Amino acid sequence: MMAFLISACGGRKAVMDDEHNTILAVTYTSDYCGGAYPDDEILEELMIPKPLEKESIYIFNNENVEEITSFQLNKEGKVSLNLKQGKYSVCMYNHIQVAQEMEELLSKGPGTEGLCPPDWKFQISSELEVGPNGGDYTVNLHLICDPCQEPKP
Repeated sequence: MMAFLISACGGRKAVMDDEHNTILAVTYTSDYCGGAYPDDEILEELMIPKPLEKESIYIFNNENVEEITSFQLNKEGKVSLNLKQGKYSVCMYNHIQVAQEMEELLSKGPGTEGLCPPDWKFQISSELEVGPNGGDYTVNLHLICDPCQEPKP
């Protein structure tokens, strides 16, 4: 499995002939995860995309989900990557790891009814289609509330 880590402070890897420089900006919107139902102004604010600052994000090529790359976004929510033309998924969580967590939970059998399955993490992702010459792209991740947390008052 080929995997590489690109850090926000300038990690580099050799560029293959079929890879192109791609600048990826990642923004986020989110659900309201507070207590009492908010007013419309708060809900509207949550729907305005904001840069996802200094977070680790996962990206995988949809043709080969085994190849997952992890990268750190800078304070503007951006990272520079070398990607081949194709379709990718940008995720908050490593989907292979989440699938393994699900498999482990299900293999425990009876008595796991009260445990919270991590499959909700699959929902926080966005599609990215890289053209033949790379370029600048923006994807938005919509953050949902963690259903495994107790509801807020």
